Amino acid sequence: MSDTQFQQKINDAGVAFHPTSWTLILNAGEGSETSLAEFCRAYWHPLYAYARRSGKSSADAQDLSQGFFAHLLRKETLQQAEPGRGRFRNYLLILFKRYMLNEWKRDNAQRRGGGQVKVDYEKAEFSLEEQTDLSPDEAYQRAWALVILDQTMTELEQRFKDRDEAEKFVIMKSFLDGKAESTYREGAEQVGMTENAFTVAVHRLRKDFAKLLRRQVAATLENPDEVQDELQQLSVLLRG
Repeated sequence: MSDTQFQQKINDAGVAFHPTSWTLILNAGEGSETSLAEFCRAYWHPLYAYARRSGKSSADAQDLSQGFFAHLLRKETLQQAEPGRGRFRNYLLILFKRYMLNEWKRDNAQRRGGGQVKVDYEKAEFSLEEQTDLSPDEAYQRAWALVILDQTMTELEQRFKDRDEAEKFVIMKSFLDGKAESTYREGAEQVGMTENAFTVAVHRLRKDFAKLLRRQVAATLENPDEVQDELQQLSVLLRG
């Protein structure tokens, strides 16, 4: 599903959830290697996009985005992280800029490739090729929006997998934006439902998507009152 196909869903996102996604960075700061790896996998893409748009080679951008997370843990920066510092995406970018300016050359003395978390840099390169006119900050912000959407879809898909309905999700997700090539009748036949039941199920899927999206966004904010504004910013970023 393309970026723009999510925009209406972003604007229609529903009831807010508790903003506690700082937990991931705080757990990493307590020395959890699992949390650090999860943290890296969740947020490497925006940092990689920023580094590439700043003129770094693909190899150097990989080293930067990977080394940054280990640097945070080693320098005890994560232990000092506080939700009161504001929006998580802005806080993370500030730390990354500082790392690029002050620490990377020294940290990069280690041999390339050691202890890296496996992520899809090729996919990130393809995304950057589609947006060659973006500044480093713009590339970071847009990649951040894509990460939030991907996290939302992954969580939604997992719900279906937990019910042994992975194939059903593959069919139904194309109806999320109301622009599926198949008709509701065809979709219903594919999943073994009546057309009316399928229509209701798609409506429920859209509501679940909106709630999960809002939860993902709220998880990166300190103030729950900022959720709607953040959702609108995501919409603008994806239109760019």
